[in-house]
Amino acid sequence: MISQEDVAAKNDHHHEQEERTIKSFKTSSSSQRHHHVIQPKDILIFLLIVLFISFSQYGLGHYIVRRNEFTLMEYTAACFVSVSALIGGFQFYFKAQQLALSTFNKSEYFNVDCFIDRYIPFVPHSIYLYSFGDLFIMACIIPTSPTMNHLIHILFGLIIVTLCQCLIFVTLPSNVPAHYRTELQKYEAKFGKLDKTTKYLFEMMHQMDHDTNTVPSGHCSIATYLALTQWHIFGYFTLLNPLLIACSCVMTKQHAFLDTVLGILFGFVIFFIVNVQMFGATM
Repeated sequence: MISQEDVAAKNDHHHEQEERTIKSFKTSSSSQRHHHVIQPKDILIFLLIVLFISFSQYGLGHYIVRRNEFTLMEYTAACFVSVSALIGGFQFYFKAQQLALSTFNKSEYFNVDCFIDRYIPFVPHSIYLYSFGDLFIMACIIPTSPTMNHLIHILFGLIIVTLCQCLIFVTLPSNVPAHYRTELQKYEAKFGKLDKTTKYLFEMMHQMDHDTNTVPSGHCSIATYLALTQWHIFGYFTLLNPLLIACSCVMTKQHAFLDTVLGILFGFVIFFIVNVQMFGATM
């Protein structure tokens, strides 16, 4: 004999499955609408960008930094692999985001917003640091690597950082409070319209990077990991990069304070596991 409670529980379970199926379909449909089919011109543009970066890196390393004796061909190969790994990392990140959105209900997400976040102001122009702050450290990686083995170890660790983050994102989904995404509108209502470039960067950030995948902060994890790989060059000054990136994360309201703290700690842990324990690197 089936009780009314059993029937109700079965209906609730069926309804929840339908909701997840619909959510998955919407996510998939949205992804398909924004899917860009690779054209021959895209490949050509990619190759031209890699060549430009290669010549720039070769000039920086051969004439200014002088930390290695890589040939132009070696710089080109290193840049090609590095840029490809960076693009692949972004793809993993966004796929993890889509998987989490299609698997979990928003009620299952958690956030680490705390009282400290109430005292952190929204500073819209920190979006520039958030968007481009990692470029300096990234530009230093190849010219300051004494050997190809050293560079391979750095890139391997960078991939490990990304993969471990994605694993966390799809098993422990996190987000920021909903009101974080309204800070831009509140700012403009109070102080007037922002310039087009700043507004465009925010629109791109909100469109590409949802309010999920927040713990640990990917920006802070990667910035910390890369900064530690440059410790032998810049010493304590290298820590300015992840600290500034962390400031930009909270002042754009893309992350909560504890997101950035956990992100920095995550970058430290991965660096010491991969570079120190596995490959015997020194600071």
